[in-house]
Amino acid sequence: MAIRVRCHDFSSPIEDVLVERITDKIITQATNKRFIILLDFYDSAINEERITTSLKNFSLLNPDEIVLILTSCPENADTAPANSFSLIQSRDDIKMYFKLKKKYPDLKFGDYTVRLRPAPDSARINYYNTYLKIFYSSEDDYYIGKSTLIERNGIETFKNVCQEIVDSDVYKKPDFSLGDKAIYLG
Repeated sequence: MAIRVRCHDFSSPIEDVLVERITDKIITQATNKRFIILLDFYDSAINEERITTSLKNFSLLNPDEIVLILTSCPENADTAPANSFSLIQSRDDIKMYFKLKKKYPDLKFGDYTVRLRPAPDSARINYYNTYLKIFYSSEDDYYIGKSTLIERNGIETFKNVCQEIVDSDVYKKPDFSLGDKAIYLG
C-alpha cells in the first residue's frame, strides 16, 4: 500500500501528527500489508534540511520503502529558444537524491519531469500557433528541444531538433528508452 505524503503542502512541524495518524488509522489496521511512503515535495524549493527532517520523521513508520518525489524541471518550455536543443536547468532534484541516498541507502526516487500546468484547454489551443517540444533529462541537467511554430514549418524543424538531440553528447542510444527510440526515429 502506497501512502502519499504531500510534503509540499505543509511545514515539517505537523509531521509528528501525521506519523501518529498514519500509524493509528492505516498501519495498525493493515498489519499484513507492505507500506511504501511517497514523500512528495513536487516542485518546492529543494531544501536539504526540510527533506532530511521528513525522511527522519517518516522513517519512524518502518515502511518497506520510502520514495522521495521532487523535481527541478521547468514547468514549461517558455525559456527555450525555438528551433533548438538547449540546456535549461541543472537537475538539482536528482543531485539532492544522490546526496541523501548516502545516508538513506534504501531511498528510492521519483520525479514529475513533465506536467501540464495549467491543464490545457484543447478547445482554445491554436495548434498552428504552438511548438513541438521535448523535455530531455541527463544525469546532470534538463534540456528542451523545441521546433519553430507549427505554422512556420514546425514539423520539419522538429525532425531537425530530434537529430540535434541524437548527435548531442547527452543522448544515450535508441534502445536506452522508448523516448530515446522515438527521438532517434525522428
